[in-house]
Amino acid sequence: MKSLIIKIIGIMLLVVFLVYLFYSPQLEFDVLENPNRSTSKTDYNDKAPQSNQNMNPKITSGLGTLIGKPMDKVTEKLGQADRTYHYMKKYKTFIFQQKDAYIIVLSKAGKVNAIYMTGEGSRKMSGPIKVNDNATNLYNSYSMNTEPHFEVNQKAYHFELSDFDTKTQALIQFDDIYTQVFIDQQRNKIQGIRFLDKEALADINLYSEQNDDPLTKEELDQEAERQTADQTKNQLLTLYDLTNEMRK
Repeated sequence: MKSLIIKIIGIMLLVVFLVYLFYSPQLEFDVLENPNRSTSKTDYNDKAPQSNQNMNPKITSGLGTLIGKPMDKVTEKLGQADRTYHYMKKYKTFIFQQKDAYIIVLSKAGKVNAIYMTGEGSRKMSGPIKVNDNATNLYNSYSMNTEPHFEVNQKAYHFELSDFDTKTQALIQFDDIYTQVFIDQQRNKIQGIRFLDKEALADINLYSEQNDDPLTKEELDQEAERQTADQTKNQLLTLYDLTNEMRK
């Protein structure tokens, strides 16, 4: 009889132990299944690396070296543009569709002010930073500029990048050329690169939280006149082409 009672008690204890093992508040059971699995979790809210020191070398290769040069230099490298249309503040947009690459050049008064590129085919033209590279290497290799300040036409500009900006559209300064790097957070890959001078950086106003002086009535009227149906169609077509290139 005693042995029967002991067996029953033993079975009850075993059942209680199994219930505890399977239904306790996540007893790290997944770690027990795989001892080599780490229990640490990635915190996607961690702050991105930040720095305001300009310690990056001057760009010596790639299309970024054409910033500030005449548009003729772009034509020599890329050929004739597939499309051209007006952009804001007297800028002109040149679209170049290459094999597995989409390139947008912004120019004013015949000078190259900004060059954007995306697509796997752009890697051979982008210089030190390349599309589809791991974004972690970007933060480890270059100094981020989170508070750029500069002057254009005797007017001072001061931008402040948020943590989100730094993780999705980081800004790197190479001497007098700024580089905006677009990052796909889900893949942690570089999705697009834009080289630009300080004039374009000020005019385009890349970071929305930075206040800029509004356009005067005269400037608004001029922009309205330039904003033709053809321009709107071109901008929509550019957005469509860009989306298709990024999905490849």
